Amino acid sequence: MFDYSYMGGFFDGEGCITIIRLSPNPKQHRKSPQHKCMIVISNTRIEILEMFKNNFGGSIHIVKEDKENNRKKLYQWKIDHFTAYKFCLKMKDYFILKKRNAELVIEYYEKETGKTYITSDKEIARRDKLSEEIKKLNFRGVKV
Repeated sequence: MFDYSYMGGFFDGEGCITIIRLSPNPKQHRKSPQHKCMIVISNTRIEILEMFKNNFGGSIHIVKEDKENNRKKLYQWKIDHFTAYKFCLKMKDYFILKKRNAELVIEYYEKETGKTYITSDKEIARRDKLSEEIKKLNFRGVKV
C-alpha cells in the first residue's frame, strides 16, 4: 500500500525536484537550449525507492558501492520530463518543503509553448526563470 502522506514526508527530506538547462547540441538536432525537469531520491533503502518506482515509474540505479569501507549501497530513483510533471501533480499537496518546486514543474508543463527544435527566445527566458527559481530553492549553505 502506498501512503501518500508518508511518502510526501519522505520525499520532502530525501528528494530533489529540479529543472536543468541543456545547451544546444547540433548532433542531436537541438538548435536552441532545452530544459529538463528531473526528480531524484537517493537512499540506502531500495524498498522505499521501489515503492516510488511502482507508483510513478522511472528507474533505480546503484550510485555508490563502497565494499572496502563497509558502507551500504546508495541507490537512486529518477524520473524526468512528463513523468516528473505527473508526479508533481499527484504529490504536491503532500509536500511541505518541496511544494514550491513541484508547483514550478507544473507551471513549466502547463504553460509550455510547443516542442520544436528551435524554441523562441521568450520561451527560453520563461524556462530559465523557472530553472533559476528552483536553483534558489535547492541552494544549500549560508546565503550571503
